Amino acid sequence: MLDPSYQYKISFKIDTQRDEEVRNSSSGVVFSSLRSLELGEPAEISVDSVEALDSRTALLRWSLEYKGNLPIKRYHLQMKNYSTGGADWLDMDDKIPANATSYTVRYLAPAVTYGFQLAAVNEAGHSNWEAKNLTMPADVPPKITWVQMMASTNETLLFGWRRPTHDNGAEISHYVVQLSQQQKLVSNETLPVLPSERQNYIFIFVGLEPGECYAFQVQPCSQIGCGSWSDELDATTSDGMADPPENIEMRCFHDNTQNINYVVVTWDSPKNVRGSVQAYNVTLEGEARYRNASGQVVTDTFQEFNEVQKENKVFKSTVRPNTNYTVKICTVNKAGCGHLSTLTEKAKCVSPPSVPSSMPEFKLNAMEGHEKCRQLTLKLQKVSERNGFIRCYRVIVIKLAKGETISILPRNPHEVNLTSYEGVHQNGAGGGAYLAEAFDK
Repeated sequence: MLDPSYQYKISFKIDTQRDEEVRNSSSGVVFSSLRSLELGEPAEISVDSVEALDSRTALLRWSLEYKGNLPIKRYHLQMKNYSTGGADWLDMDDKIPANATSYTVRYLAPAVTYGFQLAAVNEAGHSNWEAKNLTMPADVPPKITWVQMMASTNETLLFGWRRPTHDNGAEISHYVVQLSQQQKLVSNETLPVLPSERQNYIFIFVGLEPGECYAFQVQPCSQIGCGSWSDELDATTSDGMADPPENIEMRCFHDNTQNINYVVVTWDSPKNVRGSVQAYNVTLEGEARYRNASGQVVTDTFQEFNEVQKENKVFKSTVRPNTNYTVKICTVNKAGCGHLSTLTEKAKCVSPPSVPSSMPEFKLNAMEGHEKCRQLTLKLQKVSERNGFIRCYRVIVIKLAKGETISILPRNPHEVNLTSYEGVHQNGAGGGAYLAEAFDK
């Protein structure tokens, strides 16, 4: 017997394989030629509410209007995004448990209208779809993902970025840009923008330090608030004109053992490199005024350029004798050679004089008209005074003993042992050397 307090739905299905007649004379109801009675159909549900938990999450709640006489196996949820213009429903989840009465949909887009439809599934099939729409609330603008350094000088950095593809439902009103150096904030600025279809924006920072590394970030903002900061973008200003080194000093020396002249230059680091030191350029300038081999007064001027590694602050170099030297130094960074140092008294020195580098050819002949070659004639060219003022010329006469040649003479003239004329020419003397003459110009 059926309970009169319930409503029932009855469906009929004819089974042609069975042929029974059911007669009930006591009730007065006769079912004639009814072959089979089968109860079963899909349930009926009602989507009670669809609400946004936040700008990216929605919650659906539903209830059963009619359970049917077959147990529910699962629920089937589909979704449609109306902002894309598509008309197709997409499966979200077709295995929602039968005992569920709510479902959370995540990872939705802000300010987008979605459609949700739900059906119950049992052995008899799907129930009718129950649908509801929901427009998600707006959110702060999304993170900017495209940032680039456009240009740089020694004191400026120009950055550009691209507007997010979606504003999350609220028009972007301004951008906040910031520049930091070694985790310390250098600048924080706001760039107001008007509603437009403009996609690219730029901002320039000025008054920066040359050759320094900075980190740039930007965030978009709307009336709701500001989105996340972009990833840091490192950028470096180009080097500027470096200051010259300080406390430059040069000294001139003569090495008697090697008979060479040399200078030693020292300096301290510059106050402001305006970048990073790559090297130092040392410029030696020399000037010498002297009489040449023709007796004319001439002046030699020259420059020598030398590059010194950045780790060193000392420079040594051989130089010419009898020369007035000055030195100027610049600091080299990535921008090139900076300002040259100013000339001071400490940046000057005079190299000591030295003996002539070479002697000109001379001729020694017997004087004509004199018997037994008792007198000699010396013809000598004037020597250049490039290495220093010549005070006088000394003529040394060397007498070789019988059988000797000039190959026995020492290479250094100072090693010749001088005696006297009498000592060299006295009877029985084998040979010797003496000062025969001395004269000036």
